[in-house]
Amino acid sequence: MPGWTTTGIEYKRHETLVHAVLTTEVTHCLDEGCRSKNIKANGPTREQYIAHIPLDGRPSRIAYRRQCYYCKDCKKTSLQPVKGLYKGTNMTRRLRRYIVREAVLMEESFSGIAQRVGRSERNIRDIFQKHLDHLNKIREIETPCVMGMDGVYVNGQESLIVTDLERRRPVMMRPFIKERAIAEALREMPDLGKIKEVVADAAGGLDRAQKAVLPKAIRTKDRYHVQRLANTAVDEVRRAVTPGRKGQKKGQKGMCPSHILRKRNFQLKDHERAALQWCLGLYPELLLTYELKETYCEFWDSPDGEVARLKYAEWLELHKAWKKQMPEDLRGAFAPLIRLMKNWEEGIFNYFHGRHTNAYTESANARVKELARKAPNARFELISAKIVLGTRAKQQRKAVRERGKEERRAQHTQQSMPTPTIADAGPVSKSLQANETLTPLSASGSIAADAKKQGTRLDMDRIAAITRKPGGEGTYGTLSSPQLSLFE
Repeated sequence: MPGWTTTGIEYKRHETLVHAVLTTEVTHCLDEGCRSKNIKANGPTREQYIAHIPLDGRPSRIAYRRQCYYCKDCKKTSLQPVKGLYKGTNMTRRLRRYIVREAVLMEESFSGIAQRVGRSERNIRDIFQKHLDHLNKIREIETPCVMGMDGVYVNGQESLIVTDLERRRPVMMRPFIKERAIAEALREMPDLGKIKEVVADAAGGLDRAQKAVLPKAIRTKDRYHVQRLANTAVDEVRRAVTPGRKGQKKGQKGMCPSHILRKRNFQLKDHERAALQWCLGLYPELLLTYELKETYCEFWDSPDGEVARLKYAEWLELHKAWKKQMPEDLRGAFAPLIRLMKNWEEGIFNYFHGRHTNAYTESANARVKELARKAPNARFELISAKIVLGTRAKQQRKAVRERGKEERRAQHTQQSMPTPTIADAGPVSKSLQANETLTPLSASGSIAADAKKQGTRLDMDRIAAITRKPGGEGTYGTLSSPQLSLFE
């Protein structure tokens, strides 16, 4: 650190002690009302300690002494200033920065950081809370171009999470999911006209809030919330036609594996496809239902909305034919899917504008639930900070690492392939005009040896004009033409 000189390092049992000397100079009285230069050294203080960042995986402290100065004019004493000390604490600014950067990550806990730096857990929590309060005052909420919205339960209360689907990071979390509160939260974002598309599930409150605040944005319903109803219909038929554990006879196989039926046909592996064929061959009703589900899933692969509407109309006709072949108690398996497609037709077919899904928002929900499970007593503000700020911090660190790799790779490429400097070809031009014979520079007769003899500054014109005699080795022919190639 600037202002310090290390004199020794002492490795103790539980910490690393760095002995250092302050190099800051005091030329005048530090009292604001005096500022006199008539001062003298009054002896150093006793040894003091300040906490520093972990060294070798253990807490570390800096041991030092401060020089005391006495002012002859104002009769006051002053202590030598300490560089790099965080104001109001006995820790360095580097340690405070380290604590804040680690505490914001979702994988880190306050107790783990406290153990690494040798501080109390309460001290770590207070430092992070002060930093979080400062960020909340100065930080503006990001406004994404493609926004994802969803609800997530935190400590038994449903909350709102908003994500940027293009940059793949959470933007905002709020401890409510009511329509008016969502509208007020969206209005906190600057430049709402920047939002082009909003992806969410089929929730009426979310849709009405989006329509009120973002009337020009495209409102898209998440594809997987719709598509999973088709898998739900297959599961309903599977449970009805296949025997359960109680009705299963000895040696008879039970239900077909549900995870195989949920997969698309092109996603199946060889052993899964064999198991599926065996299962569908035993139960014709399940075969018809699975084929109808696969036909519906192909509708999502349409190139645009018009083709998708045509495919969906064809699928409805297939559904009518399927109902005639099924038992009466199973004919309503696809009814929830058809009802959802009818009620949210515009939002569902808006998927084909940009093909954006809410998959990243769902993954962010899983991280929120995991964090709430690990820290059940954590406040909502802390969970929100770790999810929103922690994800952004990890992306910034990754960008810095990638930038460093590219710079080192470029530097290595430049060092391994140096560009040769071409020397002046004045003497060669004169020899060409006089049609003189060049004497060999080496006995080997190779151009590489000739270039090595000349050094790093190569005369490329001269090398290009040299030709070897057809009948001899170690001798060069005469220069007959300046257009001769390097190799014949």
